[in-house]
Amino acid sequence: MHVPNPNPRRDYVEAFASDVDVFLPAFVAAFKKLTELGQTDLTSPTEVTAPSDLAYSDCSSTCKVCAETAITEITASYSGSTVTAFTASDLPAGMSIDATTGTISGTPTTESSSTAYTITATNDAGSDTVVVRYKVLATTKSACSTMLVQKTPQDSWVEQSTPGSGEADWEEQ
Repeated sequence: MHVPNPNPRRDYVEAFASDVDVFLPAFVAAFKKLTELGQTDLTSPTEVTAPSDLAYSDCSSTCKVCAETAITEITASYSGSTVTAFTASDLPAGMSIDATTGTISGTPTTESSSTAYTITATNDAGSDTVVVRYKVLATTKSACSTMLVQKTPQDSWVEQSTPGSGEADWEEQ
């Protein structure tokens, strides 16, 4: 008389664990994935949660940047577990997103009107998106040109370049 195994998973696990050529690469891959997700204490794993509240605070409305001027890096903030990938719809020419950190950087090359771009943050539990707007000003716009400024009457005149910093509160002149 054949008696069914009361714990078929145990047989599978024992067979799997006994094959070092299969077990070690699988274990290393699982460990790597857990550490990518921010899990450091394997004695009490935490639940992976989808990213939420994705934002670029430097860019709360339309970010006006200057063509041919490097922008100040703009960083992402979010809640939830560690994001494993960031993606963006086509950012302005010359700008890019770091797929690991979500930082937007670069030097825009072509003037463009205010355009919406979708940024997505993803991990194993899900994803979140945010829309940022960029307007690339021509280098001939006064907001992008070098000007002389005097901070106080006692100061000498100094050249100050208006950077393409992504500041949302610039007024177009």
